[in-house]
Parts: sequence; structure tokens; C-alpha cells
Amino acid sequence: GEVDDQVKRLLKMYTFYIVPCMCPDGAVRGHLRTNAAGANLNREWATKRFYEAPTLERSPEVYCVLKKMDETGVDLFLDVH
Repeated sequence: GEVDDQVKRLLKMYTFYIVPCMCPDGAVRGHLRTNAAGANLNREWATKRFYEAPTLERSPEVYCVLKKMDETGVDLFLDVH
């Protein structure tokens, strides 16, 4: 159908990287924003003043995703809650 044709066209034009859950270790414990180290992953995407983020020790999830984003380039990033 029409939607399938649009999807095929997008897949030919772009590469999609999908990260289904940034915080599986925290989610298992009932925490959707904090990981097992206690870091609020919503606050780990950029360094602010005296708080360096992300770090491999405190927020490896964000660290690795940002590293991959830097390697591949990003035209669009969508965070869905």
C-alpha cells in the first residue's frame, strides 16, 4: 500500500538507529529515569557548569549512544517517553 511505499523510500534514503530502552537496569528496579548507578539519564546528555556528563562510569548508556551518534552523524534525534 501507500504507507509501505513511503517506508521503503525512507529506508532507501536514510539509516535508522533505534535504541528501544536506554535504562533497562533501572527499569527492572522500577526506575524509568535512573540507571543502576543512580544517574538520572535525562540529565546525562551534556556537561553543565561543574557537572561532567556523560561519563562511562556513571552513565555508560548515554556515553555509548552519544559516541555512536558522533561516529555516524545525526540529522534527527527523537526521544519518546
